[in-house]
Amino acid sequence: MKSLISKIYEAIVNRKNEKYDSGACEIHHTLAKLISIGNISVGGTGKTPLTETLARFILDSSKSVAIAARGYKGNFKGTLLVRDEKKIYSTAREAGDEMFMLARNLEIPIAVNSSKYLAAKYLDDTFFPDFIILDDGFQHRQLHRDLDIIILDRKSVEQPYTFPKGLLREPFENIKRADIICHYADFEIPKAINRDKLVALKTNYLGLFTSDNNPANIAGASILVSALGANQRFHNSCSEIGVNIKQIIEYRDHHNYKKSDVNKIISFALESGIKQVITTEKDIVKLLNYIDLFVDNSIELVYLKIQTEIVSNQDFLYKQILGER
Repeated sequence: MKSLISKIYEAIVNRKNEKYDSGACEIHHTLAKLISIGNISVGGTGKTPLTETLARFILDSSKSVAIAARGYKGNFKGTLLVRDEKKIYSTAREAGDEMFMLARNLEIPIAVNSSKYLAAKYLDDTFFPDFIILDDGFQHRQLHRDLDIIILDRKSVEQPYTFPKGLLREPFENIKRADIICHYADFEIPKAINRDKLVALKTNYLGLFTSDNNPANIAGASILVSALGANQRFHNSCSEIGVNIKQIIEYRDHHNYKKSDVNKIISFALESGIKQVITTEKDIVKLLNYIDLFVDNSIELVYLKIQTEIVSNQDFLYKQILGER
């Protein structure tokens, strides 16, 4: 049954793409050079850290850049300006965890709208940036992109099936639409993929940081708390930096933490004599709403900060970004 539904799903997706390819559906252009970062699978593949890395490269090249996104799981209507070059205007609950995380790290305009095209248009009309990075944009064909970047993950390669049989949003062969195919060097790339398009990525661990962004140390046994598309990757990362993992508490991607969730975490920590809870940078922006509960119970809330490094074809990627339209 799942195979049949997957075939029907594939047919619908391919029909949609054919309409855009043929010109039957309108594709909108931005004045800014538009760079899309996306994937072909459901779940986390590291798009947000790569977005930050590329935004910093553009800024270092003396160009202006903004970020447009859907603001997944955010509580807003219409277009929400998350921040501009000077200040943050929204909360994590309003903007969505990923965009609020980027807003804490980058002093650039960030806007969200359930229609990514409208978010990009708002940034284009309001801030006139040289570049707009479109978050999770590979399937958003309504916008013309000057550079289409995807991140290919292990599951997409080893289980290349569309939803619901697998986790792919569209057939695997559609990656040929991408200009750049990024991947982490922990699995074998299929021979059919054009090697000229490949860019290898690496995750660097910058260490643990406190809720107010100061360096922190590993403090004995710890509880890991995360709500990611790929929680296991976070667990592995903590193990690699030497964390003594006492307990793992995980939630579905983009989980909005409630007070009852935090009380559960704190209760387990108190019962086990644990003084440190480690989470992700994506989750800390939501758990900060309950920081007083952690402080009142003498439990340190820290997060693992990571950074995406480009380890192969970096010059090729950067030339593609800065090249003429």
